[in-house]
Amino acid sequence: MGKKNTPATIAEKIHHMEGFLDLDKFITGDKNAVKDIEAYYKTNHAAYRRVHSKAGYMHFHVSKDGKTFSPEDASYQPDVAGKFIKDGDMVLELGSGQGANILHLAKQFPGATFTGLDLFPGKMQETLPNLTITKQDYSKMPQFADNTFDVIYAIETMVHSTDKMPVLAEIKRVLKPGGIFVVFDYALKNAYESYTGESQKAIDLISKGGAAAVIESVASWEDYFARTGFASVSTKDLTKEIMPDLRRLEHRAACILDHPFRAKVVFRTLPRQFVGNIILGYLGADSAAEEVIVYKEWILKK
Repeated sequence: MGKKNTPATIAEKIHHMEGFLDLDKFITGDKNAVKDIEAYYKTNHAAYRRVHSKAGYMHFHVSKDGKTFSPEDASYQPDVAGKFIKDGDMVLELGSGQGANILHLAKQFPGATFTGLDLFPGKMQETLPNLTITKQDYSKMPQFADNTFDVIYAIETMVHSTDKMPVLAEIKRVLKPGGIFVVFDYALKNAYESYTGESQKAIDLISKGGAAAVIESVASWEDYFARTGFASVSTKDLTKEIMPDLRRLEHRAACILDHPFRAKVVFRTLPRQFVGNIILGYLGADSAAEEVIVYKEWILKK
């Protein structure tokens, strides 16, 4: 008998999984209800530390050469924000998560003051006098006066928002004139409606698997920025640079999903949020390779 072919495209992987999984059950329900986001992060916390970063960096690693994966690549995103920070600045991280990014920057800039907001903040590994983490939804920040912060950054968190305009308006309100807003997030290269069949299903599975809102197009994101009144400083497409990380996650997911019997046995014992995250890992690299989903860096100014 010949060697069985391993699914290697979005379409092949969708058809393969449909043979032993009811994929529709991983798509139904609210796209990003707070209870689902909380369940997602609580369920996947330990796995994220094991798979992504022991230091608590829970975002994609940006490879320096676009070919190899290194744990040191995890600090790319906060280091970009750090280029705009100086002594005396007030800095805000939206969705600070386990605190790795903000702790990294607070150590580098002891003369700046750092605030992190997160719905489900993790326990900090260290405490610093210039760093405060608060459990809070950042869509409304009434405790901060207008024009409070010099730099605000958001790393893979705004994709959870179903209505970005009021969130961006609040961010702009608390940012000082001339202040910098740094965003890293994933988006569709084109509008959702332009994709068909398996690609749309992959988008839906990736969205639900990551407890995100429906993933929006690059054009939609940039329209929101412009309508809110942010000026673009620079934009980068980092899809190629995160591909080594995506392929690494794909390999881990394929160890389960390439084997239907193994997957059915394993998935009987795993929470739905964990299974959804494994499916996300299985489809993510091909969704990027086939130019469905891209990873963007936006630097904006008020």
